[in-house]
Amino acid sequence: MGFVFLSIVSQLIFVAFFVGLIVYVVKKSRRVRESQEVIKALKPVDEKGSEIPFTHEYSPGGRRRASYLTVSVPCASAGSFEITRENFLDRFFKRIGFSVEIKTEEEEFNKAFYCNTEAIPFMQAFLGNPEKRKAIRDLFNLGFKKLSHDGKRFVASWRNFGSTPPSPALIQSTVASLAILGRNIPRVESSSSLNQKTAFTRDPLHQFLVALPIILLPTGLVLLIWGYEAYYPIFDTLKFTLKFPGYGFLAFLLYLWFLGRQIRGRSSSHKTLLTFGTMALIAFPLAGIGLGYALNGFLDNQSEIVGSSQPIIRKEIVRHKRSRSYYAYTELQRDPGGQGIRSPVEAEIRISRAEYDSIQPHQSRIILVTKPGWLGQEWLVSYRIE
Repeated sequence: MGFVFLSIVSQLIFVAFFVGLIVYVVKKSRRVRESQEVIKALKPVDEKGSEIPFTHEYSPGGRRRASYLTVSVPCASAGSFEITRENFLDRFFKRIGFSVEIKTEEEEFNKAFYCNTEAIPFMQAFLGNPEKRKAIRDLFNLGFKKLSHDGKRFVASWRNFGSTPPSPALIQSTVASLAILGRNIPRVESSSSLNQKTAFTRDPLHQFLVALPIILLPTGLVLLIWGYEAYYPIFDTLKFTLKFPGYGFLAFLLYLWFLGRQIRGRSSSHKTLLTFGTMALIAFPLAGIGLGYALNGFLDNQSEIVGSSQPIIRKEIVRHKRSRSYYAYTELQRDPGGQGIRSPVEAEIRISRAEYDSIQPHQSRIILVTKPGWLGQEWLVSYRIE
């Protein structure tokens, strides 16, 4: 009787929790929808009484999605930029002279915010206006994390805004500050602002340096997979693999030096360096390893080594998330140190499921046909299980 009672209580608790969760989600969605409708009905006006057009987007987020709020006001100009609060990396790269930011006459503003732009004349005129600097401060004081302009509209962005929808007062204040930014836009010839970025990105060396890690990353991965599958190494691959990341790392340092020389002196220099440098840090060693495995087999024109029948000493299953791999192991007489002293070395052979099931360790035997490898890593040509 007691067990039945506990079972009923637990089921009631589960049902109450499930119903409560549904009610919470419905109320949350309704609250967001009602807030959106109120905000859409807003008619903010400027000092002259003219209505300010704006758009906004809010998401309360979810389990794997951060909440965010964006508010934008249309405004065409000859420049583009992105302003955030200055962080440690911004200050560090400015201090060593690698990145150069637009400076204003207001030192506190220069220390508080970092402007990323290629439109130098435009931004010098734009940030030279005290009214616009105040509007920028007001936006960040409201809580926004980033202000951007793409030449068509000003956008204030707030990541991790929270689950509570924005209030109409917040939207009103944000639109008012964005409208100030869009008023009396500096008229700067595009040839001296936006085209600076175009001229830089069209430089052949810049294009090559940017494209190199993007190309090397998939190329290195393809070479590694192809080289490992087509020229399967039968002995411990760790020592062989570790030969190549060192060369890749040296190439990475050389690449970083060339990239730094090419991009230094701009406001976005350090961000470009960190973006492509991180990609290159993975791409160069990976390409080195992949090239090593591919060339070891592809350029190997030495004679095949036909081994004698050897007992299979053990077998093994390696379980992956969605698959399994099957291996058989035997011992071959080799000279791993290259000093003329031969000793048993365990060789690994990847086999099929059917072959795995048929193998009886220490009773089943295997004949291997291998090649020495152009770079010294012996690889499997074929095998036969007896």
